[in-house]
Amino acid sequence: MRALVAIRPFHGHFHPVAPIAAALRDAGHDVAFATESRFCEVVERSGFHVFPAGLDPWAGEEFGVEATARKTADLLGIAKGWRPDVVLRDPTDFGAVVAAEVLDAPHVTIGFSRFMPRSFWSRVIGPAVDSVRGRYGLTPDPALERLFAWLYLDTVPPWFQRADGPPADVARAVRPELFEAPAPDGATGLAPPAGPAGLVTLGTVYNRRAELLGLLC
Repeated sequence: MRALVAIRPFHGHFHPVAPIAAALRDAGHDVAFATESRFCEVVERSGFHVFPAGLDPWAGEEFGVEATARKTADLLGIAKGWRPDVVLRDPTDFGAVVAAEVLDAPHVTIGFSRFMPRSFWSRVIGPAVDSVRGRYGLTPDPALERLFAWLYLDTVPPWFQRADGPPADVARAVRPELFEAPAPDGATGLAPPAGPAGLVTLGTVYNRRAELLGLLC
């Protein structure tokens, strides 16, 4: 089986997905990632094959018609020479949903954070996905019903998941695994703390505002 894993170019989107991709690879399946070109090096360094696909979210719109259309087109271009049997996606990669339906392939959502319902995504992306669907002759989906039409792998512990979590008919609980990415050439790790330590993250939205970390010091 060939599995194409579509992610947006963030460490916080790659690391939760990598263990599942690795498990597929170790089981003998062909696995390849598809993400924005500047992030490809990170994926390759972790031992995965990767295709460049999509726009740089820091250079323009993160969501919307242009971003969705470009990711869809790039994924379909990849599929011409590397036709996947299944498409896996992070929950914020909407081009993967459209491309999978054009290819008549199932798409699996890897839920690595609390479930965001369709009503939430409708406010964030508006009619962008439906606009791109129309370019490929797919039926309209204004309510985004196709976002979770197939399997949803939920790595979020039940105690942390929303009460209105992923649709029960497609959701399957998966134990999350930590992924330790190789350090870049020349990089050195942090010395282990002498006493109790806490890990602070700015997530994938504010991680370029390093001055926020200074507020904790």
